[in-house]
Amino acid sequence: MLFLKSRISQKILYLMFQNEKQFFYINEIARLINEDPSNTHKKLLELKKEGVLIDKFQGKERFFQLNVKFKFFKEYQRIIFAENSALGLIREFFYMLKKEKKVAFAFAFGNSARNRLSKGEVELLIVGSIEKLVLDEKIKELSKQTKRELSFILLTEKSFQVKRAKKDPLLESIFKKPIFKLVGSFNLTKPGQNNPKELSSFEKNRLKVIHKRG
Repeated sequence: MLFLKSRISQKILYLMFQNEKQFFYINEIARLINEDPSNTHKKLLELKKEGVLIDKFQGKERFFQLNVKFKFFKEYQRIIFAENSALGLIREFFYMLKKEKKVAFAFAFGNSARNRLSKGEVELLIVGSIEKLVLDEKIKELSKQTKRELSFILLTEKSFQVKRAKKDPLLESIFKKPIFKLVGSFNLTKPGQNNPKELSSFEKNRLKVIHKRG
């Protein structure tokens, strides 16, 4: 993982991990990450040799894409997000809670999901077994690390399922809004509703969130 120490390599992978299914040509990547094309090309070749990227040719143009079958895909994804954005730290935070089986899934919803560069409130729905007081303290620490504030709704898995079955007004209103996934997954039962999705565009995620206590 020595190449992860390279600033250019990290910027390339940050772009790629947020656009997993998209091919980019060399000059396009250089423009998006604001780096010299020749240096960008050099790092792209190193990443391909490592197995992180794949490439293809269309005429004389060479395109690169993330190799989703790469052995250490998830590990590299966590590292890149954690080192490059506040959002990455938030996702890493929930990843660890999920790994500890304290959170089943978590996602953001509302205006922040519609416009991830918004400076407004970011709201989170968290489903799991973690105690609210424990989560509250962890969220406060996370807010300090990311220099962001955070609001959240916490439900147990059973409570979430019951509320969904009863068409709880709060949950119904949440699922009418744009949402994006942080960790975990679940199936929405009503057609036409938004499925939690990963971020799909290259952007400097700076989440402005409001932490609600109690």
